[in-house]
Amino acid sequence: MSEEADWQDPLPHAHGPTILVRLSGGKWSRELSAPVGVVLIHGRNETPKPMMDMFCTLLKEGLREEKVEEVAVLPKEDEEQAVVGKEKREEKALWIEAVGAARDWWYPDAHSVTDEKMIAKNAPFIFSALQRIVDAMKDLNKRGVPNDRIVLVGFSQGANLLNTYTLVLLREHVTSSLATELLPVPRHIFPLAGSRFKVVSPFPFRPDHSRFSAPVQVKANHQTSRLKHSIANANANANADAAARRKQINLESSLMCGTKDVRFSVQMMKDVLSDLRQAAASHESSEGPLRATFSLEFDQDQPHIITDKMKGAVLEGVRNIGSSDQQTG
Repeated sequence: MSEEADWQDPLPHAHGPTILVRLSGGKWSRELSAPVGVVLIHGRNETPKPMMDMFCTLLKEGLREEKVEEVAVLPKEDEEQAVVGKEKREEKALWIEAVGAARDWWYPDAHSVTDEKMIAKNAPFIFSALQRIVDAMKDLNKRGVPNDRIVLVGFSQGANLLNTYTLVLLREHVTSSLATELLPVPRHIFPLAGSRFKVVSPFPFRPDHSRFSAPVQVKANHQTSRLKHSIANANANANADAAARRKQINLESSLMCGTKDVRFSVQMMKDVLSDLRQAAASHESSEGPLRATFSLEFDQDQPHIITDKMKGAVLEGVRNIGSSDQQTG
């Protein structure tokens, strides 16, 4: 796989590894009204397995689940045949899906680059990584997990991708009638030890599907430009768009980082929190459907790792989805 900018199919991470596990059999999952899903996005110099091992153990023990099943992930062209019968109707399980980069990184250059050549080189890798996140959520949908019961967890590069995805959600759900289909909104996002890109590549439409061929830059006022594209114009449905606007969608994002993280300083984390909140305020003022809330928590004296405090927050976020079932049941 070349590290040069390449928008040819297949995109860089299209055939990256995926690990899928189903937890079930415990009191928590037996009382669910519908299945819950977690998507894991690893950092640089990692693969999906260490993150899956960490969070599978955490959630199994924390939720006291009894059964752990690794489910085979078939090639994308066979996925419709793969998700059928009992697996599709399953209502008493927690699904964990760890997606992996084609190599051990999601994009070759730093998230903070501003040089045009470096931005161009990163762009298809970032686009492909964001598409893997969308594909993972849609895969969970096919297994019976609705978007409002999905939790996204990303570390380092994975966290940068999640914050970027959030900015795209806040931009496109105002302007695009296809936003709900192309940009599913999870219930809770946990960007762990990560910031955002100085320049955001086009998403969900590739440059060759748009009248804009260059990446979309985040402006100083933290609002992003709308991607004008022929696909949306061809498929826009005014009635569906109006209905989607009337339906409020809630999104919570919990940013966390160690105070001694050498890659993401305290100030960098405060800056990205400010960017996200201002994007959310702009979205609401434009009568967008999302109601996004953001928080930032630091783990004192911790380096660039997934800390116990971070793991505890993710466990609590997943547990709360099941707790809401018990309160309304």
